Amino acid sequence: RHTIFVSDWSSDVCSSDLIYLNPVLDFNNVFIHAEMPEMADMFSTGNQETAWRDGFFKPVPHFSMSREFLMDLRSIDVEAAYCRVEKPHVVIHGSRDELVSFAHTAGIVAKNPNAEWIPIEGGVHAFTQSGHEPNVSQIVLDRIGSPI
Repeated sequence: RHTIFVSDWSSDVCSSDLIYLNPVLDFNNVFIHAEMPEMADMFSTGNQETAWRDGFFKPVPHFSMSREFLMDLRSIDVEAAYCRVEKPHVVIHGSRDELVSFAHTAGIVAKNPNAEWIPIEGGVHAFTQSGHEPNVSQIVLDRIGSPI
C-alpha cells in the first residue's frame, strides 16, 4: 500500500492512496488572479509582465518562476482534473491558509464525491508555522494505519 502526500497538484498519482495538504486546486484563483493578498503581491501584474519580458520573475528572493511556467498555470484546468480523481482521498486544509483560499478549495473539494474534507481550524499554509503539525501528522498516520 502506497500513500502519496501532495501539497500541490500532481496528475501522476492515480494508483496510490491520496492525502492532499493545503492543495492548489485552482491555479487561476491562487496565482493568475490571486484571491489571497500575499499571493496577489507575489503574482502582481508587474511581476507577470516581468516574466513575459525577461523570461522569468522572482515572486520571492529565493525562487524564480519562468514565463513557460506562467503559461502552464494559465492553460491547465486543475479543478477539472481534480474533479476526475476517482480514488477515495483525503484533503486536509488549514482554515487560516494565507496562500490558498480555504473557502475556494472547500467548494472545489465538495464537487468530488470521493473526497474526505478535513479542515484544520486555525491552520496556516505551513502547518509547522501554526503549531498544527502534530495534529495533522496524527490524522495522516491514522488514515494510513500507522502508529506514531
